[in-house]
Amino acid sequence: TNPSRPLSTPNNNGLIGYWNFDEADSGTGVVDRTERGNRGTMYTTCASTAGDIHTSAGRSGNAATFDGTNDCVAMGTGNGLNFANGGANYTLTAWFRTTKNYSGTAGSIVSKGANSSSIFIAWTAMRVNSSNVLDYLAYSDTTGCTNITGTRTVNDGQWHFGAIQRDGSTSRIFLDGVQEASGSFSCAGSHDASAYQFVIGTNDHQNGFGSGA
Repeated sequence: TNPSRPLSTPNNNGLIGYWNFDEADSGTGVVDRTERGNRGTMYTTCASTAGDIHTSAGRSGNAATFDGTNDCVAMGTGNGLNFANGGANYTLTAWFRTTKNYSGTAGSIVSKGANSSSIFIAWTAMRVNSSNVLDYLAYSDTTGCTNITGTRTVNDGQWHFGAIQRDGSTSRIFLDGVQEASGSFSCAGSHDASAYQFVIGTNDHQNGFGSGA
């Protein structure tokens, strides 16, 4: 799909959401280009203060910019966004660009669920980790499901196309169309993250903010 344009005819075709930030006007709303209607909201203080973080300097067309401190885009908990529940397969993709050195921390690109250091919560995330490469983390409410890491550093200021995928018992990371890693996806417990928002730029506990576009 060309990331610079909305889908000409809204459809499901397996898509849960498609947000290209190419809204016709500025503002805090982000249009879902599928017919599911999972409209997002931009925040300059995540989930509390709405603010316009559009930029015209996208991969092709517009994008959103994230300051790495408290910016995010929250899509809510709506139609189909609890995609990992019940052990379903899924793929998450995003165009992104960053120059931040994530040493000592990690920044979420896309996330569903929440990250906690003290308890297990159903969570799925594509992140730039503390080695400045992509990683893919998934948890149930009782244990870790997968934790795999890419190979190429991505904080070079260039646009990259990242993807994470669950395919049955296999997890995969792709960068710019090339598979970088695969691993086992296996865990007990519930994957129900229905209480948590789908978020771009952090997770629903608002730790691990990404920086860039």
